[in-house]
Amino acid sequence: MPRFLLILALSAVASVAIYLPACHSKDEAAGDAKQDTQQDPTKDPTKDPPATTGTSSTPAPKPPSDIQLFESTTPAALLALLAATPINDPTRAASLTWTGDGEELPASPIFCFEWGLPALGSLSPSLPAEHPHSGAFLGSASPRPSEGWRALLGAFGPPRQAHADTPTLSGMAYLMVLSTPTDDKLLRIFTTDKQYDPSTEQWDKVVAAQTKITIQILTATFDHDKIIPDGGPFASTPIQVTIAH
Repeated sequence: MPRFLLILALSAVASVAIYLPACHSKDEAAGDAKQDTQQDPTKDPTKDPPATTGTSSTPAPKPPSDIQLFESTTPAALLALLAATPINDPTRAASLTWTGDGEELPASPIFCFEWGLPALGSLSPSLPAEHPHSGAFLGSASPRPSEGWRALLGAFGPPRQAHADTPTLSGMAYLMVLSTPTDDKLLRIFTTDKQYDPSTEQWDKVVAAQTKITIQILTATFDHDKIIPDGGPFASTPIQVTIAH
């Protein structure tokens, strides 16, 4: 065989030997990838990876559903009141004005509960002087600037801390509780007013108790839903009444 043909034959054999392993490796890789794709669809590059869910935030606590909120009271202020330890100091708590201990109330018409505060001299808690509600609590008769003047004065004064849009409670609020030996939640209301007219449904429930009813009022002073230092809650002396039948 001529030398030229021998070299050409050896070159062809060498090329085949080099090419076959490479092709075999590519075929094996393609087969493995196809098998992995069939076993786990998430590895398919044409599909989006599964969405990951973020950690859910803890829901805000809610006050007991049986307590009705009135006027400008807020759930956050009520929770602050319920979490505080009542102070048994009747000289600083609101007390009922038209009802005395041991009194018998008529079943009809619906009784209107009213209460009042002790003399202002015995109420030491107060809001900061700059607080917009401070004068209302302390009986201050000093005039307040109009909205236009306050806006003008605020433009030249120091920057003030901005509050969230969520309404908050600032001022005095009262939690009135009616209870019986078998039901400590007969009627509970949270209000900034000093009187309360029960609804027909609520009053029917009170009348149907047919036993002595204990009435107590908690008084607290708030600043943006927080009870201020020395602001209570102060518990009134409990009284017991009955309903005439």
